[in-house]
Amino acid sequence: MKKRILILLLAMVLVFSLAACGASKYAGEYTCTKVSMELEGEEISASPAELFDGDVTLEIVDDTKATLTLGGDPVDAEYTVNGSEITLTIEGTESKGTISENTIELDLMGTGMKYIFEKNGTSEEKDSSKAEEGDKAEESSEA
Repeated sequence: MKKRILILLLAMVLVFSLAACGASKYAGEYTCTKVSMELEGEEISASPAELFDGDVTLEIVDDTKATLTLGGDPVDAEYTVNGSEITLTIEGTESKGTISENTIELDLMGTGMKYIFEKNGTSEEKDSSKAEEGDKAEESSEA
């Protein structure tokens, strides 16, 4: 009887440890660093702070769930990844884009505006914030 209980407990430990392995390799929080669109053959871009009150973030929670926050308003979403393509579905509306290990580019809601998200804590995100700080310092020195 003791052996059966021990085997059952070991089996349960194994099941729970394997369940933890299912986390998405893309899991984490991403911050939008740039919003751009093409107009009459020319790319126009802006920082999210210029367009929204508050940050624009995308949190990849697990293998299918995500949360998009636009200016402080979180919205639940689902996503799928097929190779380097990502589809984010919010209330039945699909947004398509590309995904790499640290970057997500999305055309949110099919508006033609490309939102570029960098994974928090990565070198790309740090480089981007340093570039923005440099731009702000340059603007203030010109004033």
